[in-house]
Amino acid sequence: MRKTKSVEIPQREIKPDVMYPLPSAMDTLGIGRAGMRSMRRAGLEVKYIAGRGFVMGSELIRVITTTGKETKNSQLKVVAS
Repeated sequence: MRKTKSVEIPQREIKPDVMYPLPSAMDTLGIGRAGMRSMRRAGLEVKYIAGRGFVMGSELIRVITTTGKETKNSQLKVVAS
């Protein structure tokens, strides 16, 4: 019988008072461009400076909590400020 290794998945944090560049937000959430597009359609507010998009952690939390589905094993950790 073959043994499998247990891989530890690091905790991901979204801090409400932090502004995230879109690539960092996508990496933190573990989503791609299609996932970010879905969040934008769900009302995620993104601010642009010099062609780069930024989003507040509080805005990410708002969209996730209002439109997201609940799962048993969430790896996403929300840090209250």
